[in-house]
Amino acid sequence: GNIAYVSADGSNVWPYDSWETAAHSLGAAIDCIGNLGTAEEKAKIFVAPGDYAPGEDDAGDYAFEIPQNVIVKAMGSSPAETVLDASKKRGMKLAAGARIENLTLTNCTAAGTAGYAFGILAQDADVIDCVLKGGAGISYSSDGDHPEYYVEQHGGLFRNFAIDGACNWCPWRLSDGARAENVCVRNCNRNAAGGAVGLMPYGMSIKGEGTVVSNLVYCNNTLRKGWDHSGFGIYLSGSAELVDSVVCSNKIELSNSYNGILPVVQIAGGMMRRTRVVCNYSDVRPWNPNTGAYSGVYITSGLAENCLIASNTLAKAEESHVN
Repeated sequence: GNIAYVSADGSNVWPYDSWETAAHSLGAAIDCIGNLGTAEEKAKIFVAPGDYAPGEDDAGDYAFEIPQNVIVKAMGSSPAETVLDASKKRGMKLAAGARIENLTLTNCTAAGTAGYAFGILAQDADVIDCVLKGGAGISYSSDGDHPEYYVEQHGGLFRNFAIDGACNWCPWRLSDGARAENVCVRNCNRNAAGGAVGLMPYGMSIKGEGTVVSNLVYCNNTLRKGWDHSGFGIYLSGSAELVDSVVCSNKIELSNSYNGILPVVQIAGGMMRRTRVVCNYSDVRPWNPNTGAYSGVYITSGLAENCLIASNTLAKAEESHVN
């Protein structure tokens, strides 16, 4: 059939079609039924609670690669009960029509050439009720033109999804009609210099026709050097939308800002509606009086409608910090 099971308590007997004969690794189950899913009838892999590392079958660029039209569903009561440990490889790649549900992916690290998502790379795929945490990436590629993203979402739906803690990248880029609902980016830090940092806000980069609804971006930090002038919390462009969201308690503290325009939210296209941008802190050193500096929202194109923008603090080089 087109159903397989993964459990540390299974006997690891092909074709893994019951809990008793369940595979010990996700890769083994994928090898068994990964080519059996169709758009009309997807293949399904059920995963018992537990911690899982890549198996011998997971030898690609990513620790876990979910084929087209395959659903991977963890059976625990919460994402914390089922943990996929990428073992310091790139995390997970999802092909079109794939879906993962109710799990945590952790310990993802960029290896080799930058320019590809090192946490989750999803192409017209869905991520539901999941957590991504504890990754570290490369700041930029050798040519400086391909920033490293923690999550790259091209189309598809992310719902009830959280990024919790990572370092040195833009956590999340949405494009090609991607949609995110009830999502959160928290406890992330960018602490590096150089490269295409202007393209790498520390929260989300929403481009094209991407839409984000009910999003929370909070307690993220950008430290040390920064280049260019893009938003370091959320960057909107094209016809992107940010709706019913909160951007709060983020901190930008840069020792070298070339253009000095470092808002928490930059709108370069699209629309921000019914969103609160509050209690964010920006310390820009040196401050460029020719370009100005903005602690809250900076709009070059697009629209902000029915939003609350308040209590965002800016400290300039010649002034003392304001807490």
